[in-house]
Amino acid sequence: MRAQKDLEQFKSQVNKTMRGIGTILAATGITFGIRSATKEAMEFEAALQQINRLMGTGAGEFSRWANEQASAFGFARAEAVKYGAVYANLLSGFSNGAAETMTRTMDLLKASAVVASSTGRTMEDVMERIRSGLLGNTEAIEDLGINVNVALIESTKAFRQFANGRSWQQLDFNTQQTIRYFAILEQAATKYGTELAQNTTSRQAAFVAQLKNAQLALGQAFLPIYNSVLPALTRMATALANAARYLAAFTQALFGSKANQ
Repeated sequence: MRAQKDLEQFKSQVNKTMRGIGTILAATGITFGIRSATKEAMEFEAALQQINRLMGTGAGEFSRWANEQASAFGFARAEAVKYGAVYANLLSGFSNGAAETMTRTMDLLKASAVVASSTGRTMEDVMERIRSGLLGNTEAIEDLGINVNVALIESTKAFRQFANGRSWQQLDFNTQQTIRYFAILEQAATKYGTELAQNTTSRQAAFVAQLKNAQLALGQAFLPIYNSVLPALTRMATALANAARYLAAFTQALFGSKANQ
């Protein structure tokens, strides 16, 4: 009886705690359900595979940074890896090897976090604007106070360092992209500094990052279970699809339509 009572009290406390967490998450726009947590874990898994492919031996160092230090920049683990995969995919096109891709990705993520904390924009919005700027689109990134038009880029330290006296038109694509990258970092540091702004936005980002880390951990706990039942679910879906196909052929033949055999 005593054990049963203790178990009931424990279950009650867990339920209260989960309801409390759920209320906090709802207020910050995060869903803590099993389905959303599993989806988050699946997206993290796919992004991590992309990181491994693009960064090679540097992927381990990036993963350690995402696990241990990214929260200091307001990133959840999953966000650091997913945003990192997007940046790395773009940066790998003009970086000299996987190690450089890893370093540049981390530096760009840190700069993006600083800009987001200073402007009050979401990390996703800032990242998309910077990504657009790296691709040569001047309009979106200008809203951050960062310019990538040729006239301004030619006035940056990055241009003087890499152009070696040549004009913009004389540079190959990889050199142009490298200059854009460093010009963005240069302007971001000049305008916003290199440290997160100490305001409610950055403090909330750090708080939400930890909640998202908990959500990811929950999803990762359930992912092996989901993987174990997927083959059976796939077989069931295949049988259902076949049955539906035969039913369609039967009804088409019954009512005079030509059935595709």
